[in-house]
Amino acid sequence: MKPGTQYLLILIVASTLGLGLLIFLGNSQPNVEAIVINKSGQSIEKIQLQTEKSGKNVVLRGVDVGAEVTIKFHNDGADTFSLLVDFSPGKEIRGDPVYFEPGQRVVATVTEKEIISNLAPSQVPAN
Repeated sequence: MKPGTQYLLILIVASTLGLGLLIFLGNSQPNVEAIVINKSGQSIEKIQLQTEKSGKNVVLRGVDVGAEVTIKFHNDGADTFSLLVDFSPGKEIRGDPVYFEPGQRVVATVTEKEIISNLAPSQVPAN
């Protein structure tokens, strides 16, 4: 090999690996949305969303009465998530596990005593 050829091959291989990594990481856009609506009549101190298979854990704090918040995250396949809502120290509500697939939008309504979750008729927009 000529003296500069080896360095050129290393540069090409490194560039190809770097481009592949960028494409892989760029494919992690949020593709699941959980819209949480607070109809409990009281402020929520903390909302915690946990997925079962992928082990994601998202926490939101300070949701006012009547407010609507959207939790967006990426998931590679079908999974389930659970919501845990804390109103004040010692008072919490846990929702039933919700099955979802990538591209789905779930609406969870928090009342004083329960969390009611339904799949939304619309899909998460593709980015």
